[in-house]
Amino acid sequence: PESEIIPVLRFLTDEISISEEDIPKSISRCPRLLISSVDHQLRPALAFLKTLGFVGRDTITSRNTVLLVSNVERTLIPKIEYLEEGLGFTREEVAKMVVRSPALLTYSVDNNLVPKVEFFMEEMRGDVKELKRFPQYFSFSLERK
Repeated sequence: PESEIIPVLRFLTDEISISEEDIPKSISRCPRLLISSVDHQLRPALAFLKTLGFVGRDTITSRNTVLLVSNVERTLIPKIEYLEEGLGFTREEVAKMVVRSPALLTYSVDNNLVPKVEFFMEEMRGDVKELKRFPQYFSFSLERK
């Protein structure tokens, strides 16, 4: 525990300012935190998320610590690139979207984002700008819609 778990708990309390009473919530929502390297996984993910605007009142909380276990290069950046290159949003627009709806960064591009954009544009005849205003759309299921 001293070499694996304690550093993670210190990181959560000291660097993210998650209260001790919220630590169990973070762990139960994302048990992988306990086996993640602070130096190789958690701290780099936090640094990247801060560049997107997860700072101040929009900082990482016990509700979205799952983002910290996402690999920046293989998981987070491809989602950002899809929103920028695939949908034409600016980095600033994408940052606002993911801060408003952090779950966006947990969805699969191929299995969630692309099919939902296609459904929204083709079936609902929506405008991509509406997705910017309501990124929570991606959290809805398309089953039986």
